[in-house]
Amino acid sequence: MNINTSKSTATLFTRKQIKKQPQIRLNEEEIKWESSSSYLGVTLDSKLSWRNHIEKTCQKVTTKLAALYPLLRTKSMPMRSKVRAVNTIIQPTMTYASPVWSGCKQEYRKPLQILQNKALRIASGAPCFARTADLHRDLGVEMLDDHLRKLNVKFYQGLDQKENPLIKKLADISANLFDHYPQPITALTMGTNFNCDKDSQINKQTKRRLNKLKMYME
Repeated sequence: MNINTSKSTATLFTRKQIKKQPQIRLNEEEIKWESSSSYLGVTLDSKLSWRNHIEKTCQKVTTKLAALYPLLRTKSMPMRSKVRAVNTIIQPTMTYASPVWSGCKQEYRKPLQILQNKALRIASGAPCFARTADLHRDLGVEMLDDHLRKLNVKFYQGLDQKENPLIKKLADISANLFDHYPQPITALTMGTNFNCDKDSQINKQTKRRLNKLKMYME
């Protein structure tokens, strides 16, 4: 396999502070250490906070929204067509690979919701004081977190149809229930009515983590 070392970087995924990185060489060339790396359109930062990925996504959405602005402001274009343009061009850019990063902090996802609000206001001509919830309801568009939740459910349900055992394992709640950082599938499987009773074998730290995930999924 041929590897272009000039385009290769190394990233260490850890929450610990590493003072000195070991030297890595490939084909007698030194590989640079970076705080983040991009793979298949997803930006992976060293702490897996997904902040860098969402920032780059916001830049892409802003560029597309600027290109669509003249079209969305056209009064002769039906409102249904404008909303369809937002749903088919803007929203897929926002939600690309969402099962991977949608479990990040709500404050990191908030800029994406703000951009979606902006796109809908441009399309509808709604004033700035119009309530965001009313705007989404009137146009028949889901709030971003609700849409992400549905995409995640569809993704994890589809894993059962995969033949690769490693991929199927992603949908196995028992595989990550006791992990230090449970996957979003844990909260999805537990459901919104999930409660840990006193006799549960789950330790207190895991209970708190699962309840935080449950709060996000509600």
